[in-house]
Amino acid sequence: MMRTFRTLALGLIVGTLLTSCASNRVKAEAKKAEAKKATEDSNDYVYVYPIGSHIPVKVKKQNTHATENDTARAQEALRNVQQSANVSPAGN
Repeated sequence: MMRTFRTLALGLIVGTLLTSCASNRVKAEAKKAEAKKATEDSNDYVYVYPIGSHIPVKVKKQNTHATENDTARAQEALRNVQQSANVSPAGN
């Protein structure tokens, strides 16, 4: 019984030590990866507000370049949809 208890206690101690060492290494690697990703993300992405929305969306910088004509056409299309939704049916 005493021998079983010692073996169990020794196994518990060794397991705890190995886990804590691995945990510290994994945490350090995760911090490095997170810092690298944050740097890359800030360079490659930007937040934009889609037309008709107040919620920003994270998109790649290359997708944010729109000409004034594109923006004007999108606003006109939105305006047309909103106006057509407000029109009452012909017979009423």
